[in-house]
Amino acid sequence: MELSSPYEFSKDNLPLKQAVAQLRDYGLLFLENVPRDPVGEDKIVKGVAERFGPIQETIYGRLWDIKSESDAINIAYTELGLGLHIDMSYIESPPGLQYLHCLVNTCDGGESLYVDSYAAVKQLQTEYPEDFEVLRKVPVTFHYKNNGHHFHYRRPTIVYNDFTSVHTLNDNLNVFYAPPFQGILEASPELVEKFYCAFRRFSGILQRKEMIYETKLKAGDMVIFANRRILHARKAFDATSGDRILSGCYTDWTDFKDRVRVFEV
Repeated sequence: MELSSPYEFSKDNLPLKQAVAQLRDYGLLFLENVPRDPVGEDKIVKGVAERFGPIQETIYGRLWDIKSESDAINIAYTELGLGLHIDMSYIESPPGLQYLHCLVNTCDGGESLYVDSYAAVKQLQTEYPEDFEVLRKVPVTFHYKNNGHHFHYRRPTIVYNDFTSVHTLNDNLNVFYAPPFQGILEASPELVEKFYCAFRRFSGILQRKEMIYETKLKAGDMVIFANRRILHARKAFDATSGDRILSGCYTDWTDFKDRVRVFEV
């Protein structure tokens, strides 16, 4: 599978159709040689994202920059490492696609990690079928209480509908994995131990070397990924050794499915 595509796709419907097909099938795409944002103009990432659908506004706004800040209210805005996760698991409809445009990355460290959770779920189902069923049935409490907001939502780690049937558009499987935002498990006592055993095994599969794609984004790179399929993480970096700034936004999965149908891919 070819993960990268030239930036020019955003100006031509044929390469865009190919990009849509790749995101439908694999959930991950890298764009190369994306120009930096002109001063005083809309962010480049906005223009790319809007080829897939309207920008999804969240508590972080429509567009945002990820960089190390001394007074950060979110761990993403520090130089610390981030474990594998999806974004905004604590809201009813987490973003469908996430876009990250690397504006500069001269720091030591800060490599990006990506895992196809679909592959990990298949492996869990094969090796530990009972654990697979536990993670399908036991709802996890996701919460976020910070900066004037308090979100709370319960859902299973694996939301799955007939995995053996013909499926498209990532509709029959969604993975909600975000340990930093998991609260106290609201489950009956007999399920608690079973859940944590299953969750530990699933986490172990996610951390296997063969599951992880690691890369260091460079200025001009943009990554687009299906938020409820591709788990992402970041290694720690040294903010005193340079700069690391990523510009980002989200679009909704419903709008992406519209693009798929329009292009008939």
